[in-house]
Amino acid sequence: YADVARHLDWTTRHTSPYVSTSFSLMWAVWEALRRYHFGVKHDVEIAVIDASAVAERATTAVELLQSVSSTERHENHWKWYRFANESQSVLVYGTISDCCILASIPLLRILDNLPSYCLRPPSQTPPQAPIYRVSWNYPTRNPSYRRFCESQSASFLRASPEARFRDSTSAAVQLALAFLGTWFHWMLQLRPPPENEATLFRDAAVTKLSELARVIALWPAASETVDMWDSVVREIALLIADE
Repeated sequence: YADVARHLDWTTRHTSPYVSTSFSLMWAVWEALRRYHFGVKHDVEIAVIDASAVAERATTAVELLQSVSSTERHENHWKWYRFANESQSVLVYGTISDCCILASIPLLRILDNLPSYCLRPPSQTPPQAPIYRVSWNYPTRNPSYRRFCESQSASFLRASPEARFRDSTSAAVQLALAFLGTWFHWMLQLRPPPENEATLFRDAAVTKLSELARVIALWPAASETVDMWDSVVREIALLIADE
């Protein structure tokens, strides 16, 4: 618990043995945008980590915070708990080696592939910078992930049925491919051992791409996503692999 407290307190985080990650893709996008807006450096990237490769050294921050008795809790315990729960924070002990990272993508390369509910409508006047295409305005004080979620979900639900379908199928696969494209194409080039199915690596790549695309499709309004859309997402991923 002491290590987690040290990690979640920004004044002592540099002494923490943990590395912060998150189960939530949209939290990662929101946090990357926040750092771009308020940071001095703009070389922000989002890394996609193979969870199975770090599972033995990883745990959710919520689990660690729940492991301590009420008498031992830090005064900021519930503040940290809300943050850990909202961000779906996962703490990895030690370091994360290159072999555990499927891809690391610059934020600016992802922006054009975001679903339409995350972007401003096209304009005749190009934005001053790609970052200004994003529809969410970051306030100068206390930017809120909760308000970001509410805003993006409302934007999705206001869209036409055709736009919602597109954002939850082909656009979801497009964004997943923006994250995993290099790894995906590398997997397609691998040749399995003779005793294995010829499509072994292709199937694994399509499954991973489909899983990420499904997470993206479900995010703005899970109740809007029907079973049929899952099959459409997978068919699109298969078509990309065949191409």
